[in-house]
Amino acid sequence: MTLTLKSELLRLLREDLEFRYAVVGLLELEEILRRLDRYEERMARIEEEIDSGFKRNEEELRRLREDLREGLRSRLKKELNLEVEPWMIRDMYSVIRAK
Repeated sequence: MTLTLKSELLRLLREDLEFRYAVVGLLELEEILRRLDRYEERMARIEEEIDSGFKRNEEELRRLREDLREGLRSRLKKELNLEVEPWMIRDMYSVIRAK
């Protein structure tokens, strides 16, 4: 077999899915590859669902933190007449000051 023919066959195996399936079919591995392709597609969908779930959870956690912070702020103001102000660096940290 010439070097050019080998190179062309290897290129086709890398780049041409239909050709690759034809060769694999001759080797009786086609069904295994098709199943692996289906599993790969399913895994991609599962990964997308997981990412979406994480984003929803992050948003819900952010809202819960805001609700907690606001509830604490309100309660401190009402019960102890204390003000809660955000720090200048980050809003997620707070400082309590008495009036």
